Amino acid sequence: MLIASAAALYIGAIHICGDEWLETRQGRVAYYLCLSSVIRNTPLLADVDEPKFFSTVGDGTKLPRDEIVYHSSAPTSAITLRIERHLGANGFARDSSDANLFRDDESVVKIDIQSAAEGIHEVHVAQIF
Repeated sequence: MLIASAAALYIGAIHICGDEWLETRQGRVAYYLCLSSVIRNTPLLADVDEPKFFSTVGDGTKLPRDEIVYHSSAPTSAITLRIERHLGANGFARDSSDANLFRDDESVVKIDIQSAAEGIHEVHVAQIF
């Protein structure tokens, strides 16, 4: 019975996470099964809306990636510092060629923070495998 349940869960995960492009929210099954813990646990600083999470298995020349996007009212420097600390605690080091890239042995994380409106920033954190 246990083996059958585990097999069903595995097949379900392949079905859910095998989509070319997946969008999910916190608390959903796909959030837990398909997203890396680095992206799931990315700190949200002064978030003003619900974060959106994306995952893709890659296609052709596009590499697999997980991503979080949210809006924040915090200063860019505070957002960046908090995310950098999170990445450092998870074994990532800043890439010497680009201050917005962080690497570990298996993936690269890119931080992109843009102005969205007066005092609001759109924060993108993408992990590329």
